[in-house]
Amino acid sequence: MNYSINFKKIFYVLVTMLAMMCMSIVPAQAAAGRKLITKNVKSTQYWSTYTITYSVNATAGLTYNNSNNITAISDLSFSGHSYTVNPVASGGVTCTLTTRQKSKTYSGTTATYVMTLTRNVMGVYVDNVDYTLTYRTSDAGTPYSLEKDEFLVLVDVEEGEPYNIQILE
Repeated sequence: MNYSINFKKIFYVLVTMLAMMCMSIVPAQAAAGRKLITKNVKSTQYWSTYTITYSVNATAGLTYNNSNNITAISDLSFSGHSYTVNPVASGGVTCTLTTRQKSKTYSGTTATYVMTLTRNVMGVYVDNVDYTLTYRTSDAGTPYSLEKDEFLVLVDVEEGEPYNIQILE
């Protein structure tokens, strides 16, 4: 009996098996999960004899791997702009809130965003306040989808000082 071993065939079979194993592992590592996390930003401002309390929701989408390391982040989505004025003014004190994302970064299991809240009181007083929001893969959230599900969680929010103050006549 003559047995001949074809090393070329064995090599191709082993390389093919290795390639198949790699392809089956990589997709699971690339995106183990996606979630939407909503954080509520609250602020208080004192104007004249009034105390004005502002609130806005900032939602971020995080994509992370099996190690809970973030692989991608979305831009912030803002909703729920509201304010209350105390004491209630008979003539009414009106405010306008404008939000925008200033920056976003991520590293490891943490995503950090800076958002700017522009506060306009009666068209007379305008200022900007920066907030640093920290999102972690360990934060509670809803699985990422295209639906507008919201989930409110406690957050780390660092409030900056007002700047670009304008007092208009």
